[in-house]
Amino acid sequence: SLNVLAAQMRLKAGDLDGNAALIKEVYKKAQSEGVDIVLTPEFSLVGYGVEDFLLEKDFIAASEKSAEDLAAITDDKTVLLFGFAQSAIGGYDAMNKAHQDTTEKPFNAMAVAWGGKIQKIIQKIELPTYGVFNEARWFQSGKPGGFEWKGLKICVPVCADLWGEIAWKFYQDEKPDLLLVPNASTYEIGKQAHRIKVISERCNKINAPVVYLNWVGGQDEVLFDGGSMVFTPNQKEPVAQSALFEADILHVKIDENDVVAFSETNQELLSTEAEIYMACVMGLRDFFQKNNQKTAVLGVSGGVDSALVATMAVDALGAENVQGFMLPYDFTSDESKTDAKALSHSFGFNLKSVSIKNMVEATNIAFADAQGSPLTGTAHENAQSRSRGLFLMAVSNSTGAWLLATGNKSEIAVGYATLYGDMCGAYNPIKDLYKTQVFALSNWRKSAEAQQLLGAGSIPKNIIAKAPTAELRAEQKDSDSLPCYDVLDQILEKMIEEKKSLSRIIAEGFSEEVVRNVWKMLHNNEFKRRQSPPGARVTPVSFVKNDRQYPLTHGVI
Repeated sequence: SLNVLAAQMRLKAGDLDGNAALIKEVYKKAQSEGVDIVLTPEFSLVGYGVEDFLLEKDFIAASEKSAEDLAAITDDKTVLLFGFAQSAIGGYDAMNKAHQDTTEKPFNAMAVAWGGKIQKIIQKIELPTYGVFNEARWFQSGKPGGFEWKGLKICVPVCADLWGEIAWKFYQDEKPDLLLVPNASTYEIGKQAHRIKVISERCNKINAPVVYLNWVGGQDEVLFDGGSMVFTPNQKEPVAQSALFEADILHVKIDENDVVAFSETNQELLSTEAEIYMACVMGLRDFFQKNNQKTAVLGVSGGVDSALVATMAVDALGAENVQGFMLPYDFTSDESKTDAKALSHSFGFNLKSVSIKNMVEATNIAFADAQGSPLTGTAHENAQSRSRGLFLMAVSNSTGAWLLATGNKSEIAVGYATLYGDMCGAYNPIKDLYKTQVFALSNWRKSAEAQQLLGAGSIPKNIIAKAPTAELRAEQKDSDSLPCYDVLDQILEKMIEEKKSLSRIIAEGFSEEVVRNVWKMLHNNEFKRRQSPPGARVTPVSFVKNDRQYPLTHGVI
């Protein structure tokens, strides 16, 4: 029999020492349990997401030195597989020589180590350049491969090499007894179901077990959901699956005619709402923790967006590390003040109320002195938002707490988030959530599933039920200038995720006037989105990284 330990790990980009320590800890655990092979994720030693550090030759040299040191801990009984950046100057033999200058890109490599050294190196072939990926910028395509252990031929396709046809043909032709697949596969809504479909098909074609191991954790805006799996031939569902959004270990025992696998956490399947919510919380938590930041500050308006962000912040960081501010002006209703207080009481975070009236009036006076007339219309509305942003950034600067932005994807898409106002911040956990999703997750947080996963607390009913408003003028409602969010979000999804033309969307029964207005707002506000803070990516086409790339200036209609 063959015993495999697949370690779903929460690693950090560029932290060679920290990542090595985590891998060593897992390896020692495996040794004590008599495990044959320890599999860690793609690029596990270096940490996926180091980007242009991979263009620095000294960083590659450090990666290779760390790989050599890590391999030195291995014995002859337990194989260790880990990912690292391998220079282009000749593979492992070159690691024992003086590092040479080279302009060639490194390889995304998996080291196969036992007996105190790296015995095999397997390089990634398929280099994705779609969505948030840009691997061809940093790597060159390498050579696939595998190794033998206990008489079994074991192949190691690295992430996209299981999906891409060029690499897959090689691995299929090899007729392996086992596939070990290390991944850094990013999260998006519904992606796990697609993974299961593709991997089960691959498993059936090679007629051999597949161990799919994924990263877990947030890396800037990109989220890795874990959900590692074990497959056997002629099965459409995995034999075992590890936890989503947390570190976990998969134990796999392979006998001649049987595969037994189990996860150490034994996590129950999550609902769609739970999955999205936990993804956003993980992204927020890891952005703060991996940057050694503990405390957050945010504006709490009494509306649903800031309520959801505050709730996520409490779930990610703890109520004691969240400071909220209600910042009322003339148009702030008593209802909003009451709702904000109720929210803070429900989740236990501190809330202070500070009027921005003097700040807005000072701006108004200065403007009138310079221009001869007071602020009116949008300028007066934005002065309120920017006064709030100024105050919150001052709190952030003076206390060291990081400011959370609270704009949702619908608002950011059509320009209803104010530059240097509510767009101020270090991070935005709901940046990639449409308004309808904000409502759905706010409702979910009071469910039995949410209480079991995260503890007590619920967003007050009135915050969710009342008509959305920015409260920047008397009796203002979002519906004054936008279609209802059910319609707006459908149109935006067709434009952004589905990339449909105006004519196709109109042909589906939407008002031509509404569709054209939404299209105009979407494209006219590209300059704003370029200046927005980072946030958790959960949809297939987000406003983060290089998911969506449109020019600021164009004549397309």
